[in-house]
Amino acid sequence: ARLAAIRGDRDTALRELRLTEANLWLAPWFLEHDAVFAAWREDPEFVALVVAVEEHAAAERAKLAGMEVGP
Repeated sequence: ARLAAIRGDRDTALRELRLTEANLWLAPWFLEHDAVFAAWREDPEFVALVVAVEEHAAAERAKLAGMEVGP
């Protein structure tokens, strides 16, 4: 996705980001702060992807809330 973004290939970058998000490997901070994607931060499809990633992250945090972590 980053390479496609560097090349200016928006459609490929968004497709790869969606695939990554669908496989649960995408962190919201990555999209919000990576300079490679700065040009698309106002793009409606990119914004929708960021929202979906943030919602998924929030849902995962909610699942983990109250769970005991340890040996």
